[in-house]
Amino acid sequence: PVRRPVSAWPWRYRHRAALTAPPVLCVGILVADVFVPPLQRLPEAGELPATDAFLIQPGGCAANTAISLGRLGVPAAVCGCLGEYMLGDFVERDLRSRGIDTSGVRRTVACSTSKTVIVPVVGEDRRFIHTFGANAELTARDIAPGALEAAEVVYVGGYLILPALHEHELADRLGAARAAGTRVVLDVAVPAGRPPAGRPADALPPPPPPFLPDPPRTPPGARGSWPPAPSPPSG
Repeated sequence: PVRRPVSAWPWRYRHRAALTAPPVLCVGILVADVFVPPLQRLPEAGELPATDAFLIQPGGCAANTAISLGRLGVPAAVCGCLGEYMLGDFVERDLRSRGIDTSGVRRTVACSTSKTVIVPVVGEDRRFIHTFGANAELTARDIAPGALEAAEVVYVGGYLILPALHEHELADRLGAARAAGTRVVLDVAVPAGRPPAGRPADALPPPPPPFLPDPPRTPPGARGSWPPAPSPPSG
């Protein structure tokens, strides 16, 4: 992965690294992803195929977003839950090595770190085996008010599949952030085969007014002006 030092961050973010929290807070799912090398076919019952080395790396909505932002030169922090033992240590250590602020990660002994095993078969779509683990414990109370106040953007990933992230508590936190001028991105994931864990339309803050760009300022008929919009078809 590409890991940029502070000197490679966009100039408007460089001074923040040592002085303030990162401008983007990524809240939500944290996972230890285990990637199996591509298989020619699925093994038969009892068969033990040999493969190349497995790849293990952080995944989940919050981690993936923070990692991607880091590759673009935008520093980020994560807020989520991990188990107390080896895989939790690995995920948190790997995120920190990428320059991601993990001070908002809560460790729990009640659940293990969430894991996903990705099994690709040549010519077929990937298969996923997943345990939800510590993500089930993430609540709105885990989002520190100070982190919300410091962030320019708050991203919430995996909403509707996080059972303890109750919509009314989350609405209070996000509403306060929005009132302070923070932009909020809600990444909704719809669970299959069970009801969603929340009702975003009922409880979360309403979205801001839509962005409408200014009309072209070139005088009508001048070169480069926008053509008039076509009339809708009749009938």
